[in-house]
Amino acid sequence: MHIQPCKSWILVAAVAASLMACNFDTAGLKAISTNNVNNLNNLNNVSNPICGNDLLEAGETCDGTDLAGNTCITRGFDSGTLACDGDCLAFDVSGCEGTGPVCGNNLIEGDEACDGTDLAGQTCITQGFTGGALACAPGCLSFVLSGCEGTGPECGNEIVEGLELCDGANLAGNTCTGLGFAGGDLSCDTDCFGFDTSGCTMCGNDTINGDELCDGANLAGNTCVGLNFAGGDLSCDPDCAGFDTSACLTQVCGNNNAEGTEVCDGTDLNDKTCLTEGFYGGTLACAGGCSAFNTSGCSLCGNSLIDGSEVCDGSNLDGQSCLTLGCRTAGTLLCNAGCSDFVMLGCWTNHDEDGDGVDDNCDNCPTYSNATQVNADNDQIGNVCESPAGATALSTINVFESMMPSTTSWTTVRGTWTPGADLISGTAGTDTDGNYLHPVALAANNYSVEVNFHYRADPVAGANWAGVIFGWQTSGGYLSNAYECLYERNLKQLQFWKYITYNNMGWTQLATTNVTTSATNGQSRKLRGYVSGSSIRCVYNDATNAPAEITYSDAYATSTSFTGKAGYRLYNESANFTSFIYYLQ
Repeated sequence: MHIQPCKSWILVAAVAASLMACNFDTAGLKAISTNNVNNLNNLNNVSNPICGNDLLEAGETCDGTDLAGNTCITRGFDSGTLACDGDCLAFDVSGCEGTGPVCGNNLIEGDEACDGTDLAGQTCITQGFTGGALACAPGCLSFVLSGCEGTGPECGNEIVEGLELCDGANLAGNTCTGLGFAGGDLSCDTDCFGFDTSGCTMCGNDTINGDELCDGANLAGNTCVGLNFAGGDLSCDPDCAGFDTSACLTQVCGNNNAEGTEVCDGTDLNDKTCLTEGFYGGTLACAGGCSAFNTSGCSLCGNSLIDGSEVCDGSNLDGQSCLTLGCRTAGTLLCNAGCSDFVMLGCWTNHDEDGDGVDDNCDNCPTYSNATQVNADNDQIGNVCESPAGATALSTINVFESMMPSTTSWTTVRGTWTPGADLISGTAGTDTDGNYLHPVALAANNYSVEVNFHYRADPVAGANWAGVIFGWQTSGGYLSNAYECLYERNLKQLQFWKYITYNNMGWTQLATTNVTTSATNGQSRKLRGYVSGSSIRCVYNDATNAPAEITYSDAYATSTSFTGKAGYRLYNESANFTSFIYYLQ
Protein backbone atom coordinates (compact mmCIF):
# COMPACT_ATOMS: atom_id res chain seq x y z
CA MET A 1 0.00 0.00 0.00
CA HIS A 2 1.41 3.46 -0.94
CA ILE A 3 1.25 5.99 1.89
CA GLN A 4 1.28 9.68 0.99
CA PRO A 5 3.25 11.71 3.62
CA CYS A 6 1.57 14.79 5.02
CA LYS A 7 2.41 18.22 3.60
CA SER A 8 4.19 19.31 6.76
CA TRP A 9 6.62 16.44 6.48
CA ILE A 10 7.18 17.27 2.81
CA LEU A 11 8.08 20.84 3.79
CA VAL A 12 10.51 19.67 6.45
CA ALA A 13 12.04 17.20 4.06
CA ALA A 14 12.43 19.86 1.43
CA VAL A 15 14.26 22.13 3.85
CA ALA A 16 16.41 19.27 5.05
CA ALA A 17 17.25 18.28 1.48
CA SER A 18 18.34 21.80 0.81
CA LEU A 19 20.65 21.61 3.81
CA MET A 20 22.15 18.31 2.63
CA ALA A 21 22.90 19.84 -0.75
CA CYS A 22 25.09 22.33 1.11
CA ASN A 23 27.13 19.49 2.61
CA PHE A 24 25.79 20.17 6.11
CA ASP A 25 26.89 23.81 6.09
CA THR A 26 26.72 24.95 9.72
CA ALA A 27 24.51 27.78 8.56
CA GLY A 28 21.72 25.25 8.69
CA LEU A 29 22.39 24.29 12.29
CA LYS A 30 20.12 25.40 15.06
CA ALA A 31 20.87 28.87 16.40
CA ILE A 32 23.17 28.93 19.42
CA SER A 33 21.38 28.89 22.76
CA THR A 34 20.90 32.26 24.38
CA ASN A 35 20.57 30.88 27.89
CA ASN A 36 22.74 33.71 29.24
CA VAL A 37 20.97 36.70 27.78
CA ASN A 38 20.60 38.14 31.26
CA ASN A 39 24.37 38.01 31.86
CA LEU A 40 25.35 41.51 30.78
CA ASN A 41 29.10 40.95 30.59
CA ASN A 42 28.65 37.48 29.02
CA LEU A 43 31.74 36.21 30.91
CA ASN A 44 30.16 32.78 31.49
CA ASN A 45 29.03 32.22 27.87
CA VAL A 46 31.96 31.79 25.55
CA SER A 47 30.13 29.77 22.79
CA ASN A 48 28.27 32.65 21.06
CA PRO A 49 29.84 33.38 17.64
CA ILE A 50 31.03 36.90 16.99
CA CYS A 51 30.10 38.07 13.50
CA GLY A 52 32.75 40.31 12.01
CA ASN A 53 35.91 38.86 13.58
CA ASP A 54 36.96 37.13 10.30
CA LEU A 55 36.76 33.80 12.11
CA LEU A 56 34.16 31.22 11.06
CA GLU A 57 32.49 30.00 14.22
CA ALA A 58 29.68 27.56 14.94
CA GLY A 59 26.35 28.80 13.51
CA GLU A 60 27.99 31.03 10.87
CA THR A 61 27.98 30.38 7.10
CA CYS A 62 30.88 32.77 6.67
CA ASP A 63 32.51 35.63 8.59
CA GLY A 64 34.15 38.61 6.87
CA THR A 65 37.03 37.31 4.80
CA ASP A 66 36.55 33.73 6.04
CA LEU A 67 34.34 32.23 3.26
CA ALA A 68 34.92 28.61 4.25
CA GLY A 69 36.65 28.03 0.91
CA ASN A 70 33.73 29.22 -1.21
CA THR A 71 34.07 31.41 -4.31
CA CYS A 72 31.71 32.78 -6.95
CA ILE A 73 32.52 29.76 -9.11
CA THR A 74 31.66 27.26 -6.35
CA ARG A 75 28.39 29.11 -5.96
CA GLY A 76 27.54 28.53 -9.68
CA PHE A 77 28.77 31.78 -11.23
CA ASP A 78 31.39 32.28 -13.88
CA SER A 79 33.67 34.60 -11.92
CA GLY A 80 33.66 37.61 -9.61
CA THR A 81 34.21 38.33 -5.94
CA LEU A 82 32.18 36.46 -3.36
CA ALA A 83 31.48 38.21 -0.02
CA CYS A 84 29.77 37.43 3.26
CA ASP A 85 26.46 38.99 4.32
CA GLY A 86 26.57 41.33 7.27
CA ASP A 87 24.83 38.76 9.53
CA CYS A 88 27.31 36.00 8.61
CA LEU A 89 24.43 33.65 7.79
CA ALA A 90 24.62 33.78 3.96
CA PHE A 91 26.86 34.71 1.07
CA ASP A 92 26.68 38.00 -0.79
CA VAL A 93 26.81 37.08 -4.53
CA SER A 94 26.29 40.61 -5.82
CA GLY A 95 29.92 40.76 -6.85
CA CYS A 96 29.75 37.53 -8.81
CA GLU A 97 29.54 37.53 -12.64
CA GLY A 98 27.47 35.28 -14.89
CA THR A 99 23.94 33.97 -14.76
CA GLY A 100 24.44 31.99 -11.63
CA PRO A 101 22.80 28.64 -11.05
CA VAL A 102 20.27 27.69 -13.79
CA CYS A 103 17.52 25.44 -12.53
CA GLY A 104 16.41 22.94 -15.16
CA ASN A 105 19.65 22.19 -16.90
CA ASN A 106 20.08 18.89 -15.07
CA LEU A 107 23.27 20.28 -13.51
CA ILE A 108 23.55 21.13 -9.82
CA GLU A 109 25.04 24.60 -9.50
CA GLY A 110 25.52 27.03 -6.66
CA ASP A 111 23.00 26.50 -3.84
CA GLU A 112 20.90 23.97 -5.76
CA ALA A 113 20.00 20.84 -3.84
CA CYS A 114 19.21 19.07 -7.10
CA ASP A 115 18.48 19.94 -10.72
CA GLY A 116 16.10 17.85 -12.85
CA THR A 117 17.51 14.39 -13.04
CA ASP A 118 20.65 15.36 -11.10
CA LEU A 119 19.65 14.35 -7.57
CA ALA A 120 23.18 14.55 -6.16
CA GLY A 121 23.07 10.82 -5.53
CA GLN A 122 20.05 11.08 -3.26
CA THR A 123 17.16 8.55 -3.24
CA CYS A 124 14.04 8.01 -1.21
CA ILE A 125 15.98 5.53 0.87
CA THR A 126 18.75 8.07 1.63
CA GLN A 127 15.97 10.45 2.63
CA GLY A 128 14.74 7.96 5.24
CA PHE A 129 11.98 6.20 3.32
CA THR A 130 11.70 2.54 2.41
CA GLY A 131 11.44 3.08 -1.32
CA GLY A 132 9.80 5.05 -4.09
CA ALA A 133 10.87 7.64 -6.64
CA LEU A 134 12.65 10.81 -5.51
CA ALA A 135 12.28 13.92 -7.65
CA CYS A 136 13.68 17.46 -7.70
CA ALA A 137 11.31 20.24 -6.73
CA PRO A 138 10.82 23.30 -8.96
CA GLY A 139 13.44 25.89 -8.12
CA CYS A 140 16.00 23.10 -7.57
CA LEU A 141 16.30 23.92 -3.86
CA SER A 142 14.62 20.81 -2.45
CA PHE A 143 13.40 17.32 -3.23
CA VAL A 144 9.90 16.13 -4.01
CA LEU A 145 9.21 13.30 -1.60
CA SER A 146 5.67 12.53 -2.73
CA GLY A 147 6.87 9.56 -4.73
CA CYS A 148 8.64 8.04 -1.74
CA GLU A 149 7.12 5.21 0.27
CA GLY A 150 7.24 4.64 4.03
CA THR A 151 6.88 6.79 7.14
CA GLY A 152 10.24 8.62 6.86
CA PRO A 153 12.78 9.33 9.61
CA GLU A 154 11.65 9.04 13.25
CA CYS A 155 13.30 11.57 15.60
CA GLY A 156 13.93 10.16 19.06
CA ASN A 157 14.78 6.56 18.26
CA GLU A 158 18.54 7.15 18.66
CA ILE A 159 18.99 6.24 14.98
CA VAL A 160 20.15 8.84 12.48
CA GLU A 161 17.80 8.44 9.51
CA GLY A 162 17.13 10.36 6.36
CA LEU A 163 17.99 14.01 6.72
CA GLU A 164 18.55 13.76 10.47
CA LEU A 165 21.90 15.17 11.56
CA CYS A 166 21.68 13.40 14.87
CA ASP A 167 19.16 11.59 17.02
CA GLY A 168 19.26 11.77 20.81
CA ALA A 169 22.64 10.60 22.03
CA ASN A 170 23.60 9.51 18.52
CA LEU A 171 25.62 12.43 17.21
CA ALA A 172 26.82 10.58 14.10
CA GLY A 173 30.40 10.97 15.30
CA ASN A 174 30.22 14.72 15.64
CA THR A 175 31.83 16.56 18.56
CA CYS A 176 32.31 20.13 19.70
CA THR A 177 35.90 19.93 18.49
CA GLY A 178 34.79 18.64 15.08
CA LEU A 179 32.49 21.61 14.76
CA GLY A 180 35.30 24.08 15.32
CA PHE A 181 35.08 24.53 19.08
CA ALA A 182 37.93 23.98 21.52
CA GLY A 183 35.95 21.49 23.58
CA GLY A 184 32.80 20.96 25.59
CA ASP A 185 29.73 18.74 25.36
CA LEU A 186 27.77 18.59 22.09
CA SER A 187 24.11 17.51 22.10
CA CYS A 188 21.36 16.97 19.52
CA ASP A 189 18.49 19.38 18.96
CA THR A 190 15.07 18.00 19.83
CA ASP A 191 14.02 17.92 16.13
CA CYS A 192 17.15 15.95 15.16
CA PHE A 193 17.97 18.42 12.39
CA GLY A 194 20.63 20.38 14.20
CA PHE A 195 23.13 20.33 17.02
CA ASP A 196 22.86 22.11 20.33
CA THR A 197 26.27 23.75 20.79
CA SER A 198 25.41 25.59 23.98
CA GLY A 199 27.62 23.13 25.86
CA CYS A 200 30.57 23.71 23.53
CA THR A 201 33.29 26.17 24.30
CA MET A 202 36.10 27.90 22.49
CA CYS A 203 38.09 28.13 25.79
CA GLY A 204 41.34 26.17 25.78
CA ASN A 205 42.75 26.84 22.32
CA ASP A 206 45.09 29.65 23.47
CA THR A 207 43.13 31.99 21.18
CA ILE A 208 40.83 34.61 22.62
CA ASN A 209 37.40 34.12 21.00
CA GLY A 210 34.13 35.88 21.59
CA ASP A 211 33.78 37.24 25.08
CA GLU A 212 36.83 35.43 26.45
CA LEU A 213 39.12 37.62 28.55
CA CYS A 214 41.99 35.18 28.16
CA ASP A 215 42.65 31.67 26.93
CA GLY A 216 45.32 29.37 28.39
CA ALA A 217 48.69 31.06 28.15
CA ASN A 218 47.19 33.90 26.11
CA LEU A 219 46.56 36.62 28.68
CA ALA A 220 45.95 39.40 26.15
CA GLY A 221 48.99 41.23 27.51
CA ASN A 222 47.70 41.33 31.07
CA THR A 223 50.03 40.83 34.06
CA CYS A 224 49.78 40.88 37.84
CA VAL A 225 51.31 44.36 37.83
CA GLY A 226 48.80 45.53 35.24
CA LEU A 227 46.02 44.32 37.52
CA ASN A 228 47.40 46.47 40.35
CA PHE A 229 49.35 43.75 42.13
CA ALA A 230 52.97 44.16 43.15
CA GLY A 231 54.12 41.24 41.03
CA GLY A 232 53.79 37.48 40.66
CA ASP A 233 52.43 35.07 38.02
CA LEU A 234 49.05 35.71 36.40
CA SER A 235 47.08 32.87 34.81
CA CYS A 236 43.74 32.37 33.05
CA ASP A 237 40.66 30.89 34.71
CA PRO A 238 39.64 27.46 33.32
CA ASP A 239 36.50 28.97 31.73
CA CYS A 240 38.46 31.81 30.08
CA ALA A 241 36.01 34.24 31.67
CA GLY A 242 38.47 35.79 34.09
CA PHE A 243 41.98 35.80 35.50
CA ASP A 244 43.44 33.64 38.25
CA THR A 245 45.33 36.05 40.52
CA SER A 246 46.11 33.53 43.27
CA ALA A 247 49.83 33.63 42.38
CA CYS A 248 49.97 37.42 42.23
CA LEU A 249 51.76 39.17 45.06
CA THR A 250 50.53 42.01 47.18
CA GLN A 251 54.19 42.82 47.96
CA VAL A 252 57.58 42.40 46.26
CA CYS A 253 60.67 41.70 48.38
CA GLY A 254 63.63 43.74 47.22
CA ASN A 255 62.05 47.02 46.13
CA ASN A 256 63.03 48.89 49.32
CA ASN A 257 59.35 49.32 50.14
CA ALA A 258 57.84 47.31 53.00
CA GLU A 259 54.43 46.20 51.72
CA GLY A 260 51.64 43.96 52.94
CA THR A 261 52.91 41.38 55.41
CA GLU A 262 56.58 42.25 54.87
CA VAL A 263 58.44 42.96 58.11
CA CYS A 264 60.94 45.06 56.19
CA ASP A 265 62.27 45.47 52.67
CA GLY A 266 65.87 46.46 51.93
CA THR A 267 66.44 49.90 53.37
CA ASP A 268 62.81 50.22 54.49
CA LEU A 269 62.93 48.96 58.07
CA ASN A 270 59.46 50.17 59.03
CA ASP A 271 61.05 52.73 61.37
CA LYS A 272 62.72 49.96 63.36
CA THR A 273 66.28 50.14 64.77
CA CYS A 274 68.54 47.97 66.87
CA LEU A 275 67.19 49.84 69.90
CA THR A 276 63.55 49.01 69.13
CA GLU A 277 64.53 45.37 68.71
CA GLY A 278 65.98 45.16 72.21
CA PHE A 279 69.62 45.87 71.45
CA TYR A 280 71.78 48.67 72.80
CA GLY A 281 73.06 49.93 69.48
CA GLY A 282 74.43 48.97 66.08
CA THR A 283 73.03 48.77 62.55
CA LEU A 284 69.80 46.91 61.87
CA ALA A 285 69.25 45.30 58.44
CA CYS A 286 66.50 43.39 56.65
CA ALA A 287 66.95 39.64 56.20
CA GLY A 288 66.44 37.90 52.87
CA GLY A 289 62.79 37.20 52.19
CA CYS A 290 61.70 40.42 53.91
CA SER A 291 60.09 38.38 56.69
CA ALA A 292 62.53 39.16 59.50
CA PHE A 293 65.29 41.53 60.59
CA ASN A 294 69.00 40.76 60.38
CA THR A 295 70.34 41.73 63.81
CA SER A 296 73.91 40.58 63.24
CA GLY A 297 74.96 44.22 63.08
CA CYS A 298 73.20 45.05 66.34
CA SER A 299 74.99 44.99 69.65
CA LEU A 300 74.16 44.73 73.32
CA CYS A 301 77.43 46.48 74.07
CA GLY A 302 76.86 49.28 76.54
CA ASN A 303 74.30 47.68 78.83
CA SER A 304 76.97 46.67 81.39
CA LEU A 305 76.03 43.03 80.85
CA ILE A 306 78.35 40.60 79.11
CA ASP A 307 76.25 39.13 76.31
CA GLY A 308 77.16 36.61 73.64
CA SER A 309 80.74 37.00 72.46
CA GLU A 310 81.42 40.16 74.47
CA VAL A 311 84.66 40.16 76.45
CA CYS A 312 83.54 42.98 78.68
CA ASP A 313 80.87 45.67 78.77
CA GLY A 314 81.37 49.14 80.18
CA SER A 315 82.51 48.86 83.78
CA ASN A 316 81.80 45.13 83.77
CA LEU A 317 85.25 43.63 83.21
CA ASP A 318 84.17 40.05 83.95
CA GLY A 319 86.50 39.95 86.95
CA GLN A 320 89.58 40.87 84.95
CA SER A 321 92.19 43.46 85.94
CA CYS A 322 95.64 44.58 84.87
CA LEU A 323 97.08 41.92 87.19
CA THR A 324 94.94 39.03 85.91
CA LEU A 325 95.91 39.94 82.35
CA GLY A 326 99.60 39.49 83.08
CA CYS A 327 100.69 42.94 84.19
CA ARG A 328 102.94 43.06 87.25
CA THR A 329 101.44 46.10 88.91
CA ALA A 330 97.87 47.29 89.19
CA GLY A 331 96.47 49.98 86.95
CA THR A 332 93.21 51.00 85.33
CA LEU A 333 91.76 48.42 82.97
CA LEU A 334 88.96 49.54 80.63
CA CYS A 335 86.61 47.93 78.09
CA ASN A 336 86.74 49.10 74.47
CA ALA A 337 83.77 50.71 72.73
CA GLY A 338 82.80 47.49 70.96
CA CYS A 339 82.95 45.32 74.09
CA SER A 340 85.28 43.02 72.15
CA ASP A 341 88.53 43.59 74.05
CA PHE A 342 90.18 45.36 76.94
CA VAL A 343 91.89 48.74 76.77
CA MET A 344 95.14 48.35 78.69
CA LEU A 345 96.56 51.85 78.39
CA GLY A 346 95.90 52.37 82.09
CA CYS A 347 97.97 49.29 82.89
CA TRP A 348 101.07 50.52 81.08
CA THR A 349 104.15 52.34 82.32
CA ASN A 350 104.70 53.76 78.83
CA HIS A 351 108.08 52.09 78.56
CA ASP A 352 109.18 49.28 76.27
CA GLU A 353 112.66 48.10 77.17
CA ASP A 354 112.99 45.47 74.42
CA GLY A 355 111.10 47.43 71.72
CA ASP A 356 108.70 44.61 70.89
CA GLY A 357 105.57 46.73 71.19
CA VAL A 358 104.51 45.31 74.55
CA ASP A 359 104.66 47.66 77.53
CA ASP A 360 107.20 46.61 80.15
CA ASN A 361 104.60 46.29 82.91
CA CYS A 362 102.61 43.75 80.89
CA ASP A 363 105.50 42.09 79.01
CA ASN A 364 106.17 38.52 80.16
CA CYS A 365 109.78 39.01 79.12
CA PRO A 366 110.58 42.74 79.12
CA THR A 367 114.26 42.51 78.15
CA TYR A 368 113.94 40.06 75.22
CA SER A 369 111.88 40.96 72.16
CA ASN A 370 108.86 38.65 72.09
CA ALA A 371 105.84 40.39 70.56
CA THR A 372 103.85 37.14 70.47
CA GLN A 373 104.38 36.59 74.23
CA VAL A 374 104.85 32.82 73.78
CA ASN A 375 104.53 31.14 77.17
CA ALA A 376 104.55 27.34 77.00
CA ASP A 377 103.95 26.69 80.71
CA ASN A 378 101.41 29.53 81.04
CA ASP A 379 103.15 31.18 83.97
CA GLN A 380 104.18 34.83 84.24
CA ILE A 381 107.39 34.46 82.25
CA GLY A 382 107.70 34.01 78.48
CA ASN A 383 109.78 31.25 76.97
CA VAL A 384 112.67 33.47 75.87
CA CYS A 385 113.19 34.76 79.42
CA GLU A 386 113.28 31.28 80.95
CA SER A 387 115.97 30.15 78.51
CA PRO A 388 118.75 29.19 79.01
CA ALA A 389 117.62 28.11 82.45
CA GLY A 390 115.04 25.83 80.86
CA ALA A 391 111.44 26.22 79.72
CA THR A 392 110.01 25.80 83.23
CA ALA A 393 112.94 26.97 85.37
CA LEU A 394 111.33 30.27 86.37
CA SER A 395 107.74 31.37 86.89
CA THR A 396 107.55 34.94 88.24
CA ILE A 397 109.10 38.34 87.57
CA ASN A 398 109.34 39.65 91.12
CA VAL A 399 111.10 42.93 90.29
CA PHE A 400 111.67 44.77 87.05
CA GLU A 401 113.41 48.16 86.98
CA SER A 402 113.83 49.98 83.65
CA MET A 403 116.04 52.62 85.29
CA MET A 404 113.76 55.54 84.70
CA PRO A 405 114.98 58.72 86.49
CA SER A 406 113.37 57.87 89.85
CA THR A 407 115.72 55.36 91.56
CA THR A 408 115.58 56.71 95.10
CA SER A 409 115.06 53.27 96.64
CA TRP A 410 118.46 52.04 95.46
CA THR A 411 121.55 52.17 97.67
CA THR A 412 125.00 53.28 96.53
CA VAL A 413 127.94 51.39 97.99
CA ARG A 414 130.99 53.07 96.52
CA GLY A 415 131.29 54.50 93.05
CA THR A 416 129.35 57.28 91.42
CA TRP A 417 125.87 56.49 90.13
CA THR A 418 124.14 59.13 88.01
CA PRO A 419 120.58 58.72 86.63
CA GLY A 420 120.30 59.48 82.92
CA ALA A 421 117.73 59.15 80.19
CA ASP A 422 116.39 55.63 80.74
CA LEU A 423 119.60 54.39 82.40
CA ILE A 424 121.89 54.73 85.40
CA SER A 425 125.50 55.58 84.65
CA GLY A 426 128.01 54.06 87.06
CA THR A 427 131.70 54.88 87.49
CA ALA A 428 134.20 53.11 89.73
CA GLY A 429 137.54 54.60 90.62
CA THR A 430 140.89 53.18 89.60
CA ASP A 431 141.34 49.76 91.16
CA THR A 432 138.18 50.21 93.18
CA ASP A 433 134.65 48.91 92.86
CA GLY A 434 131.22 50.48 92.61
CA ASN A 435 127.99 48.85 93.74
CA TYR A 436 124.39 49.96 93.24
CA LEU A 437 121.98 47.78 95.24
CA HIS A 438 118.24 47.22 94.91
CA PRO A 439 116.34 46.91 98.22
CA VAL A 440 114.80 43.55 97.30
CA ALA A 441 115.31 40.78 99.86
CA LEU A 442 116.46 37.76 97.88
CA ALA A 443 114.99 34.32 98.46
CA ALA A 444 117.13 31.62 99.99
CA ASN A 445 117.29 29.70 96.72
CA ASN A 446 115.85 29.12 93.24
CA TYR A 447 115.99 32.57 91.73
CA SER A 448 117.72 34.53 89.00
CA VAL A 449 119.04 38.09 88.82
CA GLU A 450 119.74 39.77 85.48
CA VAL A 451 121.24 43.14 84.51
CA ASN A 452 121.46 44.83 81.11
CA PHE A 453 124.26 47.28 80.35
CA HIS A 454 126.57 48.75 77.73
CA TYR A 455 129.99 50.38 77.97
CA ARG A 456 130.68 54.03 77.44
CA ALA A 457 132.35 55.10 74.21
CA ASP A 458 135.51 56.15 76.15
CA PRO A 459 136.26 53.22 78.47
CA VAL A 460 138.89 53.25 81.15
CA ALA A 461 142.16 51.75 80.04
CA GLY A 462 143.31 48.48 81.51
CA ALA A 463 141.40 45.63 83.11
CA ASN A 464 137.79 46.43 83.92
CA TRP A 465 134.69 44.58 84.96
CA ALA A 466 130.91 45.06 84.86
CA GLY A 467 128.05 42.74 85.78
CA VAL A 468 125.57 41.58 88.40
CA ILE A 469 126.09 41.07 92.12
CA PHE A 470 123.78 39.02 94.38
CA GLY A 471 123.77 37.45 97.86
CA TRP A 472 125.13 40.77 99.21
CA GLN A 473 125.26 40.51 103.00
CA THR A 474 127.00 42.64 105.62
CA SER A 475 128.03 42.14 109.23
CA GLY A 476 128.97 45.02 111.51
CA GLY A 477 128.89 47.37 108.56
CA TYR A 478 131.29 45.27 106.52
CA LEU A 479 130.67 43.00 103.54
CA SER A 480 130.44 39.42 104.74
CA ASN A 481 129.07 37.50 101.73
CA ALA A 482 128.45 38.12 98.00
CA TYR A 483 128.56 36.52 94.53
CA GLU A 484 129.08 38.20 91.17
CA CYS A 485 128.91 37.32 87.47
CA LEU A 486 131.19 39.77 85.62
CA TYR A 487 132.31 40.46 82.09
CA GLU A 488 135.94 41.59 81.67
CA ARG A 489 136.00 43.68 78.51
CA ASN A 490 139.70 43.66 77.64
CA LEU A 491 139.98 39.89 77.99
CA LYS A 492 136.49 39.23 76.57
CA GLN A 493 135.95 36.88 79.43
CA LEU A 494 133.00 35.77 81.58
CA GLN A 495 134.06 35.38 85.23
CA PHE A 496 132.47 34.10 88.45
CA TRP A 497 133.60 35.63 91.76
CA LYS A 498 132.74 35.08 95.43
CA TYR A 499 133.49 37.27 98.47
CA ILE A 500 135.11 34.99 101.08
CA THR A 501 135.80 36.19 104.63
CA TYR A 502 137.79 33.09 105.56
CA ASN A 503 141.43 34.04 106.09
CA ASN A 504 140.56 37.49 104.72
CA MET A 505 140.47 36.10 101.21
CA GLY A 506 138.04 38.81 100.02
CA TRP A 507 136.95 38.71 96.36
CA THR A 508 138.05 35.41 94.87
CA GLN A 509 137.73 34.37 91.23
CA LEU A 510 136.32 30.82 91.07
CA ALA A 511 135.69 30.22 87.32
CA THR A 512 136.20 31.84 83.91
CA THR A 513 135.33 31.24 80.25
CA ASN A 514 136.24 33.19 77.13
CA VAL A 515 133.57 34.94 75.03
CA THR A 516 133.83 35.15 71.25
CA THR A 517 132.06 38.39 70.43
CA SER A 518 132.32 41.44 68.20
CA ALA A 519 130.02 43.60 70.32
CA THR A 520 131.10 47.23 70.50
CA ASN A 521 131.07 49.43 73.56
CA GLY A 522 127.66 50.88 72.80
CA GLN A 523 125.92 47.54 72.19
CA SER A 524 123.84 45.92 74.93
CA ARG A 525 125.03 43.00 77.05
CA LYS A 526 123.13 40.77 79.46
CA LEU A 527 124.49 39.03 82.53
CA ARG A 528 122.35 36.71 84.59
CA GLY A 529 123.09 34.78 87.74
CA TYR A 530 121.01 31.66 88.57
CA VAL A 531 120.87 30.06 92.00
CA SER A 532 119.51 26.53 92.36
CA GLY A 533 120.50 24.47 95.37
CA SER A 534 124.25 24.90 95.75
CA SER A 535 124.68 25.41 92.01
CA ILE A 536 125.37 28.82 90.54
CA ARG A 537 125.24 29.65 86.84
CA CYS A 538 126.55 32.77 85.16
CA VAL A 539 125.07 33.33 81.69
CA TYR A 540 126.25 36.01 79.24
CA ASN A 541 124.77 37.23 75.95
CA ASP A 542 124.98 40.40 73.89
CA ALA A 543 123.61 42.18 70.83
CA THR A 544 125.69 39.95 68.54
CA ASN A 545 124.18 36.83 70.10
CA ALA A 546 127.50 35.64 71.52
CA PRO A 547 126.55 33.37 74.45
CA ALA A 548 128.78 32.12 77.23
CA GLU A 549 128.06 30.22 80.44
CA ILE A 550 129.73 29.14 83.68
CA THR A 551 128.33 26.63 86.14
CA TYR A 552 129.84 26.41 89.62
CA SER A 553 128.83 24.40 92.67
CA ASP A 554 129.57 26.10 95.99
CA ALA A 555 130.33 23.34 98.47
CA TYR A 556 130.47 25.88 101.31
CA ALA A 557 127.08 27.43 100.66
CA THR A 558 124.66 27.47 103.58
CA SER A 559 120.89 27.89 103.73
CA THR A 560 121.35 31.66 103.87
CA SER A 561 124.31 32.12 101.56
CA PHE A 562 122.21 33.41 98.66
CA THR A 563 119.95 35.75 100.61
CA GLY A 564 120.61 39.45 100.97
CA LYS A 565 120.49 42.01 98.19
CA ALA A 566 121.37 42.25 94.50
CA GLY A 567 122.31 44.96 92.04
CA TYR A 568 124.91 46.37 89.63
CA ARG A 569 128.66 45.81 90.04
CA LEU A 570 131.64 47.71 88.53
CA TYR A 571 135.38 47.50 89.03
CA ASN A 572 137.90 49.90 87.52
CA GLU A 573 135.26 50.75 84.90
CA SER A 574 132.37 52.91 83.76
CA ALA A 575 129.14 51.48 82.29
CA ASN A 576 125.52 52.39 81.67
CA PHE A 577 122.96 50.03 83.20
CA THR A 578 119.48 49.99 81.61
CA SER A 579 117.49 47.35 83.51
CA PHE A 580 117.41 45.06 86.53
CA ILE A 581 115.22 41.94 86.81
CA TYR A 582 114.70 39.55 89.70
CA TYR A 583 113.01 36.24 88.76
CA LEU A 584 111.64 33.58 91.09
CA GLN A 585 111.10 29.92 90.32
